[in-house]
Amino acid sequence: MLVDYENIEDRELEDWMMDVPSGTKVLITSRYKEVRSARYIQLDGLNDVDALTFTRAFGKDMGVKRVADVSDEQLLPLVHVTDGNPKAIEMSVGHVKMGDSLEEIVDALHEARENTNDIFTYLFSHAWERLNIDARYLLQALAFFGEWVTKEALGAVAGLKGFHLDKARDDLVKLSLLDVLDVSNVSPPYYSAHTLTHVFAASQLAKSPEWEQEARQRWVEWYLEFTKQYGGLDWSEWARHYDKITHEWPNLQLLFRWCAESDDQGYEHLLALWDRDHLLNYSDICGHWEERLIWLEWILQQASLKVDQQEVQVLMMQGIAWTYAVRGRSGDLDTVEELLTRAWEMRQYATRDVQRDIANNFAVLYRRQNRFTEALEWLQIEQDLVVSDTLDQQKRLRELIPVPYYRGQIYSALEQYGRAYEQFLLMMEYGEESGWQRAVIYAQNCLADIATKNA
Repeated sequence: MLVDYENIEDRELEDWMMDVPSGTKVLITSRYKEVRSARYIQLDGLNDVDALTFTRAFGKDMGVKRVADVSDEQLLPLVHVTDGNPKAIEMSVGHVKMGDSLEEIVDALHEARENTNDIFTYLFSHAWERLNIDARYLLQALAFFGEWVTKEALGAVAGLKGFHLDKARDDLVKLSLLDVLDVSNVSPPYYSAHTLTHVFAASQLAKSPEWEQEARQRWVEWYLEFTKQYGGLDWSEWARHYDKITHEWPNLQLLFRWCAESDDQGYEHLLALWDRDHLLNYSDICGHWEERLIWLEWILQQASLKVDQQEVQVLMMQGIAWTYAVRGRSGDLDTVEELLTRAWEMRQYATRDVQRDIANNFAVLYRRQNRFTEALEWLQIEQDLVVSDTLDQQKRLRELIPVPYYRGQIYSALEQYGRAYEQFLLMMEYGEESGWQRAVIYAQNCLADIATKNA
């Protein structure tokens, strides 16, 4: 789907749309531009009765008595000059709330229609003139985000907080440049904006390249801090804190793409975002396999072109191999073994954490291939790497937990249920002592399964 066709700048995209592959359909919206070889579906505005009801209700919600309490005869000129377009009505009511009379906004829109046949250009430019510098910055920051965004994220990019942020937010809401999303069980509240508002915000952002550069840096820094706070490892609350990142995932993908198109600093940003303290574990637990592969492979490719990035290469190869392994598609396992072999050959560049993960991944791979002896050998290597490392007790126990877990699975596959039971019991003990809730639940499920098989 392509929204607002008249704002296309990519001519190759336009040519592609005119000659799409057989069986492909493209839905295009446009306010007035004609599209070659297209079937038209005219979308009219609200009829007079519905538009009056909508206008009056919106005026009441916004606390604009000069709209909510006037007669139909006084409101009809606004309905007609906007052709019953709900967004145009909302923005017009916003201007009335900010000081225009109903007659003034109707006359201005009528003049805009007569001169340019585009009332939205007037509505947005008039709104821009009304905004103070803080509100303008907040509106420009909107161009960095997708369909929804929190006030905190917007404020961080705009460089605003406290009173100045709340005042700017309120002004944008009054002018219907920002809408409050009614999403249950989500805190803090999210905001959205109409597609035309996003287009206008981007156009204003393009006029301020120096401010944009500073705002981009704030954008990156905010999400680095955000993903560090809510990413990393899951512990006592399992993965509940990951919900925050899930809500922001579409916005994070916009950040990933911008980093990839940026200079060398974009590589550093992506490397930081996809490390163990931020998104690596989150993407594994929450199953973002495709995105994880895209960005880990991109980082690996870039690291291979740079000097002294062997540690990054090993980390990425291990992460990619694990993703292919858990995704479980036919033909992936050969790729997994190849990547793990390369990573293990370069293990002198890797941290002990990564070496342990490589050993564990080999064990998982060979268990899946019923190569149980080799799998058990790699689990022993993993255990030795944990025991020989200097770790605090909680970290040591967490790192040990995969060993009895996969040993238990192997013994269960071999129908050695007594040995499997001992391993899962050990796993639960480690999980309880370390406070890793997910490990405890997994162990309990495995023990119940063993009990069922022995019944």
